[in-house]
This record gives sequence, C-alpha cells and structure tokens, in this order.
Amino acid sequence: MTVEVLVSLFDAPLPDERLRALLAALPVPLREKIGRYRRWQDRQAVLLSRLLLRQGLTRAGLAPDCLDAIVEDANGRPGLPWSAVDFNLSHTAHQGGAAACAVSRAGRVGVDIERIRPIAVEDFRRWLTKEDWQTIESAEDPLRAFFTVWTIKESALKADGRGISVMERAQINCNHVVLDGVRWFFHLATPSPDYCLCVACQHEGPELRCRVLDPTGG
Repeated sequence: MTVEVLVSLFDAPLPDERLRALLAALPVPLREKIGRYRRWQDRQAVLLSRLLLRQGLTRAGLAPDCLDAIVEDANGRPGLPWSAVDFNLSHTAHQGGAAACAVSRAGRVGVDIERIRPIAVEDFRRWLTKEDWQTIESAEDPLRAFFTVWTIKESALKADGRGISVMERAQINCNHVVLDGVRWFFHLATPSPDYCLCVACQHEGPELRCRVLDPTGG
C-alpha cells in the first residue's frame, strides 16, 4: 500500500490571468470559499491544496470531477464516503506559503505542513504534554523541535478527525501517536529546509511517496 504526498511551495502570487483560469476550473462553492480569503497568500495556498488534491485523486483512479463529490463529516473533515480512497489537506501561508495533500488507500491519513519560523512557542504550551516540552527544550534547535512535535501531533489529529480539541491527549511514541487508545503511525518529511511536514497513517507499513511539484501548469 502507498500513501502519496504532493507538495507545492510558493513565494510570489500567481499572475491574475492564470489565477482566474485555475479558479474557473474548480467547483463554484470552492471558488467562493477561496474568494473569501483576504490575503493572496491564503487564497493561493488553498487553491494549490485543491489542485494537488485533484491530481492525487485522479492518480488514485478517481474521475477528474472528483472534487465535486467531496462532503464533510460531522467533525468537518472532508472525504469521499463512497470511495476506499482517503485524503487530507494542509496549507500554510507565511512568507509565501505551501500546500500539501496526502492520498491513501491504506486507511485514514492526516497531513500537516508548517513553515519553521520565529513564534512565541510558550503560547502553545497548553496543547502539548510534559514529555513534548522536554523534547523541545532539550533539543539543539528548540524551534525546529517544536514544529516537528506540532506537525506529528497535528497530522494524527487530522487523521483521527477531531482536530486540536483533543491534542493534549495525544501521546508521541517512537514511531506513532496514541490518541484515546488508537495508534497513528507517523512519517516525517522535509520538502525544503524551511518546512516541516508529517503524515500520519492508520497502518504502520505503507510506502510514503513525497513529491514537490507545481500543480498550476506554469
């Protein structure tokens, strides 16, 4: 079984004409959602994540109009309940930005990508465990360690579907996160030195294929 991870990085806005053409090919509700973001970085990150998703789902054998069939569950997690293919999305929009998409036929999957950047790490203490903080504070590069811990836990929470509300209950072990008795196996990747990415899977064994690409055709 394979989990495919597609990543796109950007540091400048798309030309207006290209942006309009890409948006026109998306379902109307998705175009409207993207249009509600005020910052171009957020609009572009969300757009790229959906373009990556369409590419990942079609590579998994689904029809090109598969984005029209996506629905959200009770927790707001998007999916295709009629399909054996699971997917998850992530994006960040700091100093440019990045988008990531994970597509799996090996059960549920979660992905998180973050740009490593100066932040007030203490503001996030309430979501992390004592063991998490020991890992961060004892690291040679505490900031990178924080983002590594965060993406590990966030990817597991997104695979689970309940999100950050249960983050403090998630315990990191050597290669998995335990959340309410369920294990989510994680895989770290580095799409570029400035980013930290993690994928969490329902099963331990799937092969992870991670590719950085430009889904805009530009």
